Amino acid sequence: MKKLLLVIAILFTFNCSADAQSRSGNNGNYYLGAGYSLLIFTNSDAYHIYPVVNFNASSFMSEFDINAGYKFNKNIALEFDPGFIWARAQSNNGFYFNDGSNNYFYQPLESDLFAMPLNIKLKIFPFTSKVKSFTDNLYFGVGGGAIFLSEQYDNSIYSDNNLTNYISTRTSSNNLWRPDAFLSFGIDFSTKYGFGLEGTYRFIPLATKGNQPVITSVASNFNSVNIALKVMLNFF
Repeated sequence: MKKLLLVIAILFTFNCSADAQSRSGNNGNYYLGAGYSLLIFTNSDAYHIYPVVNFNASSFMSEFDINAGYKFNKNIALEFDPGFIWARAQSNNGFYFNDGSNNYFYQPLESDLFAMPLNIKLKIFPFTSKVKSFTDNLYFGVGGGAIFLSEQYDNSIYSDNNLTNYISTRTSSNNLWRPDAFLSFGIDFSTKYGFGLEGTYRFIPLATKGNQPVITSVASNFNSVNIALKVMLNFF
């Protein structure tokens, strides 16, 4: 009930904002954008498997996102913000996994991650003024939604992390949906065309003690810091 009242309040605020713009002649605008982010996992278990710079694969841990939104006035914008994450790592750090009978050490020969966050973001520009200034472009963002996570590992299994007592090799996978939320701070430089910079902290809780030997069964969360460069197109 509280969530429903909150949604109604937000929609009422946006409706009043749009009506006020219509009366004043200050109409909003639609926009499209895309961005590329460096993604840094803050959970140590996740980071050991997916470091921001993977020297074994000569790649970065990154995310590509697109966004479509409407800026109601100089202070408020709302956007749909989906993204795509894909990473392949080789010979990264291993981890212990308890399958209910044994607590073996799993050394990934190859690990694949695909993730797709589907989010709604509210952007607030609190520093706007009557006189055009640099601070007009600064904003805070808050949002959330859901994220699809898919992992597949080719694991060599050992009795411990000394890697001396080899047991077998096994391919394992895990697919799941989890809720996510985020806070961001950024700056947009745009008229019709433009670019922006944004820093985001994203929260992704995980259900621990999963039944597959992949890191989404071990780590308590997939929280991350994202540092993004964005480009955008405004429709007036």
